Amino acid sequence: MLMSGNATKALISWKLVNERIITSRFYSKYVKTTMTQIYARTEDSSEEDKDDCCEQLQTVINTIPKHDIKVIIGDLNAKVGETTWDVKR
Repeated sequence: MLMSGNATKALISWKLVNERIITSRFYSKYVKTTMTQIYARTEDSSEEDKDDCCEQLQTVINTIPKHDIKVIIGDLNAKVGETTWDVKR
């Protein structure tokens, strides 16, 4: 993990939940901040896999202390339908 010196000092803990979700908790000026990074399943995945991914994210969110600032970031866009490119030269 590459972080600045200040971020390293502020880091309380981090956890690799699975191959798609990681969470880290930091001290900040007034309250603690928990950041969750997710790489969501795409539309090509099975419904069961997508549901599992959402349930895992919800479980992580539910374990974040109530008074923490919660930041959820990641690749949350899914592929929906077909994309065509009309490139004119």
